[in-house]
Amino acid sequence: SPAEFGAKMNDGSFDSALGINAAIAYLNPYLDASYDSHQGGDVVLPTAQYSINDTIYGAPNVRLIGTGGTAGFRCSRAGCTCIIAMSTMDLTKVMFDTAPFLKPAYGGTRYTRTDETIYGRTESDGYYGTYIENIVFIGQADTQCGIRIWRVVCPKMIGVAVYNCKQGWWFNGSWDISMR
Repeated sequence: SPAEFGAKMNDGSFDSALGINAAIAYLNPYLDASYDSHQGGDVVLPTAQYSINDTIYGAPNVRLIGTGGTAGFRCSRAGCTCIIAMSTMDLTKVMFDTAPFLKPAYGGTRYTRTDETIYGRTESDGYYGTYIENIVFIGQADTQCGIRIWRVVCPKMIGVAVYNCKQGWWFNGSWDISMR
């Protein structure tokens, strides 16, 4: 649970991105050189509102699951697990991102810029399977993008909604996408 890593529910003044990212990182196989101790798993967000001031980064084989209902007709989100961009969040940031990890030749870190394209990269530098279920992402009026699925094979989104962003979904270099 992200609460174990410091995320707070229903506190609009607290940035829960650090706690949610820490829970995802705990399960992330890319952060373990032997790939033995971190094999993925579920990060479960109980029904509540989680405010973020930074991007949430997905990881291979880590599922982000809300326990509430799904967004309904006419933007109803009562009873949903909601991730809400704080008013102080940089509007050029993406709320949820699967930006790939760069090879050491590129700096050995996660690619985070959203205002340029890296040339000479292949989709194989990404990873298999992003999974998001029963979560509503709510940006600010000019938030660049709600969810970017970049270089991911077989991403799956079930009961996911994005509101109040310039672009709700941004798919790039991904295939076999399943949305329900």
